[in-house]
Amino acid sequence: MATKTSHRRRWGGVLLSALVLPGLGQLHHGDRIRGIALILAALICLGLLFVRILKSVWSLAQILGYPSLSHEYIHMMTESVHREQGPFLLKMIILFLAIWFIGVVDAWIRAPRQDEE
Repeated sequence: MATKTSHRRRWGGVLLSALVLPGLGQLHHGDRIRGIALILAALICLGLLFVRILKSVWSLAQILGYPSLSHEYIHMMTESVHREQGPFLLKMIILFLAIWFIGVVDAWIRAPRQDEE
């Protein structure tokens, strides 16, 4: 029965890190420092991503005078954000995916060590 509990605990941590937020799997396994570090890194990355997008949309909305949300307006905003912030957004997405991958793999690798102690 210990193996079944160990198996569930391992998968629980991996699924928390993979599907909810990187670092939650580490917290689930009792590794608070590593879990909090991954959560903070992921939230900072996502925060920077959203702030940049909102700044671009806000500046374009001020220039255009807040027109109605037509298909053309949304397309213009999307193109503008892509043109102005594309490289930065790509870097943030790659960084977030790296943090996510590290969180999932670390939750999988470190789970047996936590169970053996």
